[in-house]
Amino acid sequence: MSHWIISHRSFDANLVRLRETISTLGNGYFATRGAHEDSVSDIHYPGTYLAGVYNRSTSKIVEKELINEDLVNLPNWLPVTFKINDEDWVDVSDMDILSYREILHLKNGMTKRTITFKDKEERIFTVNSLRFVSQHNKHIAALRYSITAHNWQGKILIRSSIMGSVHNNGVQRYRELNNHHLEILNLGHFSEEYLFLQTRTKTSHIEISEVIKTEIFQNNKKLTCHSTIIEEEQNIHQCFELEIKPFEKVSIHKLLSLFYSKDRAIHENLYEAKKLITKAPSFKELLREHKRSWRHLWEQSDIEMDSKNGEQRLIRLHIFHTLQSISKHSKSIDYGAPARGLHGEAYRGHVFWDELYILPFFFYQFPDIARSLLMYRYYRLDAARMLAQENGFKGAMFPWQSSSNGEEETQKFHLNPQSSTWGPDNSHNQRHVNLAIIYNIWNYYQITKDISFMIEYGAEIIFEIAKFLCSITTFNPIKNQYEIIGVMGPDEYHESHPYSTSQGLKNNSYTNIMTVWALEKALELTKILSKKFIKNLFENLNITDLEISKWKHITSNMFVPFHQGLISQFEGYENLKEFDWNRYKAKYSNLERLDRILKAEGIDPNQYQIAKQPDTLMLYFLLEEQEVKQILLQLGYPYNEEIKKNTIDYYLKRTSHGSTLSKITFASLLLKYSPQKAKELYQEALVSDIEDTQGGTTQEGIHLGVMTATISVLFKDYTGLKITKGILTLDPKLPDWISRLKFSIVFQQNRYEIEITPQECYVKLVEFYNLHNRIVVYNQMIELILDERTCVRSKAQKLQTENISE
Repeated sequence: MSHWIISHRSFDANLVRLRETISTLGNGYFATRGAHEDSVSDIHYPGTYLAGVYNRSTSKIVEKELINEDLVNLPNWLPVTFKINDEDWVDVSDMDILSYREILHLKNGMTKRTITFKDKEERIFTVNSLRFVSQHNKHIAALRYSITAHNWQGKILIRSSIMGSVHNNGVQRYRELNNHHLEILNLGHFSEEYLFLQTRTKTSHIEISEVIKTEIFQNNKKLTCHSTIIEEEQNIHQCFELEIKPFEKVSIHKLLSLFYSKDRAIHENLYEAKKLITKAPSFKELLREHKRSWRHLWEQSDIEMDSKNGEQRLIRLHIFHTLQSISKHSKSIDYGAPARGLHGEAYRGHVFWDELYILPFFFYQFPDIARSLLMYRYYRLDAARMLAQENGFKGAMFPWQSSSNGEEETQKFHLNPQSSTWGPDNSHNQRHVNLAIIYNIWNYYQITKDISFMIEYGAEIIFEIAKFLCSITTFNPIKNQYEIIGVMGPDEYHESHPYSTSQGLKNNSYTNIMTVWALEKALELTKILSKKFIKNLFENLNITDLEISKWKHITSNMFVPFHQGLISQFEGYENLKEFDWNRYKAKYSNLERLDRILKAEGIDPNQYQIAKQPDTLMLYFLLEEQEVKQILLQLGYPYNEEIKKNTIDYYLKRTSHGSTLSKITFASLLLKYSPQKAKELYQEALVSDIEDTQGGTTQEGIHLGVMTATISVLFKDYTGLKITKGILTLDPKLPDWISRLKFSIVFQQNRYEIEITPQECYVKLVEFYNLHNRIVVYNQMIELILDERTCVRSKAQKLQTENISE
């Protein structure tokens, strides 16, 4: 099978929505799920989502008002249906399917579908469709839908529609909530060729205009047949009637022009949508432009991999969906990195700490896009200041869930699908999202040396978060150390101490140690930037010498809990009960969402030593072991080589992998100690979306974090890519299942093309904008010359293998 194609040769009603997610097409501005154009039955879920279009609504749940802000499902522009001789509209899913082929073309960014089927009258049809969302012009999408008659002739009525009667119904557990976000503003047609539908979100008052043009071709000739336009309250249709003979083909070309009121440099959204579509080139030309744009994207972002188990295709699938969710078109939008892409309604389209996993892809591939994603946080800095103040803290506290304006969007209650009951949601206490923001800004700067960003935006965010971190840190005179109380770590199974009436945990190690790291980076930044700039900025932010003194004191006096020679997840963790994994594995087929299982049984997960995903271990995923060691030593804690291994071993046994981020994180952590287990977990992470291993959640949207993380782990762990004293460093250690890896990256404005085999590393400088042309490969410093390929040979290093629990 081609490494560029995802293909299905049979129709499976149980997999329809999963496949619709995987075959979603987008361009970083908007995306449309891969629902069939002729889909009539409820098994399909068409959805179109425009980056940053949210709406807030109020629902009454458990006798309380619940306010949610959702990424809005926009009017469905896809529908093309037909019927024969005034019979019912054809529903392919109800037919006798004789042959089926559905293809997602990753290289060209388009889907193709060919179905031959037979109806109850023994008539045989073939339907072909091709669809794309333009990477060339972000406002354009198009489809071609063809009908071929085999053994029949007669009258055929073709209907092309825009359906405004849409709701947010894509996530089962949200369906009790108010899901109607749009109101119709304007609906109609012009020039007898174009239909339009203009809507507005009910509370955010964003206007969206969709204009379509439908053309009919028969035997490759454009028809000028008469059409009838039917206007309904929320939908509009254009119907074409013609005769068809055996083995004749009728083709429908349908173009979409989409604008919204927040677009830049427009007069009015409907006006612009109409203007664009009337001047749009042919379907063929639009497709040519689209393919060319994808070719340029792949030239920069493709990863060539020779491997044993088909990983190449899956890596490309992950790159493909990343670039459909976030692209150069996203730069003109006030838009953060959505945890579930633009592929569905899961997580309501919100921005989480998943950007910790998402942004590194863009740091090395498209730093200009990474910059725009970081700006999403800067534009919400005032909201973060306000949120900190409302909670009694200083500085800026960014929310756990963010969408339009930077308010905390985490629900106060959430539905447990296991028990169908609503319960409190305290996940807003995950203050570590602020650590992720500093981590991303710091690493963006290290990779790009974008000093203008740091001066204008980054430094202000870092210092304001540092103030917040300092303000949630309190001095314990009994311990004679600082501590952080009332927060949650990345492991969402633990919201508080068992039987405690207070929310949050005491001294989550990840939060405490990363707070020290973050404050150190804030202090280091004061030495990077000019004294005058720092003086003025500190005056504006009201950062005093006393504040700086406290930052320094915290970095050498933070409390970190330990037990059994390893880092405790939080203070008191060792006193929790051990969990009977064998008993529950015998009782349930899947324990990934163990928290929901326990809560459905009336049991508090806080009582047990269990984890949804790595928590403490995130320290070793984000930082070099030497960095963790240095922080612990300066805090007064002894460190030895066994601590990391023991900590990984301990928590691996207690983790259910209830997040898609879990396995890819462990795949990185285990590489040194258990390469085989690391390989298994990496490959499980690779298939987590395409095989929907998280219990049906992929049909609600991709998991963008794990997709980008599979790429980042390739770079970080298998190529040894890192920055050492400002120099790009490669120390490749390919696993036995990869025989060749080729990719390109951008480092400080220069682009490098890199090819790695088990014995050699080839490096070529292909774009040279920065005078620094030195790179370290296998501990050898080399100077590169533009367009010359340099080979550095390995000393046949092997991964050290140590025993670790699996």
